[in-house]
Amino acid sequence: MGMVIMIFKGAIAFPSMEKNEWLALNAISLATSLILGFNWLFLPVYLLGLGLGREGMAFAIGLGVFAKIAVAPAIGTLNDMLGTRRLLQLSLLALSSGTYWIASIGNAPKIEEVVLPIMLFWAASTALLLSFEASIYKKSVDSQVAKHMGEYNAVKRIAVGAGVLAGGVLLLTHSFREIDFAAAAVSLAILPLTLLVKHTIEVKFSLQDYVHEIRKPGVLALSALIFIFAYEWGTENVMLAPIMSGNAGLDSAGIGAVQMVANIALAASSYFIGRKIHGLGKMAKPMMRKIVACGFLLGAAGCFLLAAASDFGTAAFARSAFNISEGIVYVSFGFLIGATFSKKYVGGANGVMNVIANASMMLASFAAGILSAGSLSLPFVVSGSFLIIGAVIAWAYLGRDK
Repeated sequence: MGMVIMIFKGAIAFPSMEKNEWLALNAISLATSLILGFNWLFLPVYLLGLGLGREGMAFAIGLGVFAKIAVAPAIGTLNDMLGTRRLLQLSLLALSSGTYWIASIGNAPKIEEVVLPIMLFWAASTALLLSFEASIYKKSVDSQVAKHMGEYNAVKRIAVGAGVLAGGVLLLTHSFREIDFAAAAVSLAILPLTLLVKHTIEVKFSLQDYVHEIRKPGVLALSALIFIFAYEWGTENVMLAPIMSGNAGLDSAGIGAVQMVANIALAASSYFIGRKIHGLGKMAKPMMRKIVACGFLLGAAGCFLLAAASDFGTAAFARSAFNISEGIVYVSFGFLIGATFSKKYVGGANGVMNVIANASMMLASFAAGILSAGSLSLPFVVSGSFLIIGAVIAWAYLGRDK
């Protein structure tokens, strides 16, 4: 609890942004993260329960990730051209519509009846993420991007963990439909908070300027690392709940408890690595190859441990190991994006990085559905192996501006 209070104290002391605006963004992030956390973990189980097979479920989730890819460049660019307030408002409306539509899916649905609501839901989640991140990149002092990204991710991840835990408990007495109908109402209820969010500086669209940003030194190595790490996220989207219920024997409440423990670990790692990177000053960028390589190796260990998990304790340990690595890598990526791209065009450039991540997640979602036919553990073994390759790339190329 002390760590949570410390995070909020740090978040309130956010320079270049008025207190009311930052608190409003925090409140929106908390509420939407509760909704996203619940759906992220339990949506695959819900779809299986409706009568979709495992491959059909993986296909539907994969197309949801495709929707995230489709909207990311436009949303990122609109953050530069129009600012964040209108995008946050549209995103909340889309999130409310998506959760309501998902909750309205009938039993034994056809695949086309499932795909569209899932695509809308995940497109809304991407719009929210990119708008929050654009606010940090554009309104933070350059040297403090990592610190603020760590605070934001810590608060968000605690909320995601709480959404998973609360959802797991609620599912013991309520249906998934009932919970998502309530989530749709919450998304509308927080809409007035967007009026406290100020617009960021608007710029005119210039394809030449965005191409120049993407061709900067170091972007290729960063893009490769984002692709590799995001592959595990795609595996999670499809297989995390099934492996914890199938191999570790956990019910919904047990799965929620594992993720709450793991997300507290993620929040702590995000918070402290953000301050560590900020404290390094000019040495931060040269140190990135060591920090990111260590994060990738720890993530690989978490994947292999989860593949072998057989009960609550081993599952919680495995997920905590991976989530600590995720906090390290996410904040490091945020620092590198902020240090690489200019503030005027960072929204669009970050949208391109998001496309790379979601393309990897879509590939992993499809692959996991196929690989899991042989073993629930195999998708995580593959993800862990890729992370080892990523650690080698980070050590060899990151920070060398090539």
